[in-house]
Amino acid sequence: MKRKVTLLLTVTTFIAAALCSCGKKENDDKENVTVSTTLEKTTEADDVEKQGDTTTATSETVTQQTKEEQEEVTTQAVTDTTTETVDSETGYTVQNILGTYVCDRATIMISSAGGDAVNVDITWGSSAFSSAEWTITGTFNSSDTSIAYTNGILKYVEYAEDGSSQEEIVYTDGSGSFIFDMSSNSLRWNDAKENAAEGMVFELVNINGTIGR
Repeated sequence: MKRKVTLLLTVTTFIAAALCSCGKKENDDKENVTVSTTLEKTTEADDVEKQGDTTTATSETVTQQTKEEQEEVTTQAVTDTTTETVDSETGYTVQNILGTYVCDRATIMISSAGGDAVNVDITWGSSAFSSAEWTITGTFNSSDTSIAYTNGILKYVEYAEDGSSQEEIVYTDGSGSFIFDMSSNSLRWNDAKENAAEGMVFELVNINGTIGR
């Protein structure tokens, strides 16, 4: 009888120990699951935060690029606006005075040289085989629609029947101005060197008849 009681106590103790061990293991498993879940949530939060930082950085970069592009466009617009001077009262630019002007046997061709600068090439035929030719570079003034110039060159040119020519430079210090009448598309040439075109009015005949150098 005593042996049976002892055996029963031993079995009971073993079962209790097993139950305790299972309970502990179950608690450990629960704790492991809780820690794992916490770590996963922490990792996800860190990933979201990193993505937020990346998005913010990208947004700041795009904003900076947009500002730089806007500044570049503004700078370009200012540059384009100031390439040619536009008077607030007249509203005229170099483009308004370009073309070919004619009076009698004299032809004045005006072409752009960039900005407010212009090239003025004058041909004055004295015969079928000879002419006087002026080469002038001046500056357009939009406020009074005029061109002032210095260092104008005059040369006489003789043409042979075979197409060849001979040139004689008369002077290289010519000066003067061209005054435009925008209402009639005409100009007057004030030649300060020798007053070559006194009383003459040159009429615009071709806005596309300019030449380049």
